[in-house]
Amino acid sequence: MIKCNQLTFHYEYSNQGIENIEFSTEKGLVVGVIGENGAGKSTLFKCLLGLHKPQRGEVRINGEKMDYSKSGLISHRQKVNMVLQDPERQLFHTSIHDDVSMGPKNLGLPKAVVSERTERCINLVGADAFEKTPIQYLSFGQKKRVAIAGILALECETILLDEPETGLDPKMKKDMVYLIKKLAMEGRSVVVSSHNMDLIYELCDRIYVMHQGRIIANGKTHDIMSQQEVMRQASLERPLLIRVSEKFGIDTKLLWEGL
Repeated sequence: MIKCNQLTFHYEYSNQGIENIEFSTEKGLVVGVIGENGAGKSTLFKCLLGLHKPQRGEVRINGEKMDYSKSGLISHRQKVNMVLQDPERQLFHTSIHDDVSMGPKNLGLPKAVVSERTERCINLVGADAFEKTPIQYLSFGQKKRVAIAGILALECETILLDEPETGLDPKMKKDMVYLIKKLAMEGRSVVVSSHNMDLIYELCDRIYVMHQGRIIANGKTHDIMSQQEVMRQASLERPLLIRVSEKFGIDTKLLWEGL
């Protein structure tokens, strides 16, 4: 589990960054991080990954303060890692099996362990259906599944997803939502950043709303997204389901709980 206390990071020669961030994840939950461009979402993710060392505050993983030494960061990436918006930036082999197994191999794990993890994670994301296809011939959505499998092969406890639905057709988006919920149900912490408020509303148990480097609201997804002023301040449009349901006097919370 990740917990951030008073997390502050500012870029040199820039006013951009994040200020006094209080943030946490929980096993089995999907947490959303939303906000307009420049709100600080990417900076927060980089701090969670250990790419940025905060000037003030701290990041704790399972109660332990993050270790920014080389060995500490290597260990950290086995617990917390990220699937990028563009999966091609983290795929390095033509073979799905070779790509997914790369992380465990680099950890120096025994061949039997590498093989077991690789096959299990390929099956978990549903990539076994196209496992023999060279990566360069996969669709964008299939490549995202392979990228997720590669992160899972490290047995990460927390997975960060940046715009997971980008480039996917409607069926692939549905499959991605199912996969993310499945990962959470298996006990992982999943953190999602997206500009698609309908996706966040359907997918996330809790959300954090960011604006100008600060968190301006957090709580259950429905409760926060129902607050017009919060969403307006963050320059975000409320989900279609909330807007339509309110127009016709329907209890949107019951609808959200049924998603």
